[in-house]
Amino acid sequence: MEAGAAPVSTGSKTIADLCGRAAAQFADRVAVKHKVDGAWQDVTFGEVGAIVTEIGLGLLDLGVAHGERVAILCQT
Repeated sequence: MEAGAAPVSTGSKTIADLCGRAAAQFADRVAVKHKVDGAWQDVTFGEVGAIVTEIGLGLLDLGVAHGERVAILCQT
């Protein structure tokens, strides 16, 4: 964020809706950066939203039902 710029909110009330709202509102903005073969790669909020959706649909396909809990382990 630029110095002096007003913070921008997604209007999210819970962590659960934050990703989808951020993906819709800030689709083209860079959300995270990660290294690929030693070079930093940008990942936009829209791309993160698509990844989260794909993971969620995959969990549903595996039989995880509404209200069940899962843990996802990662390096970050």
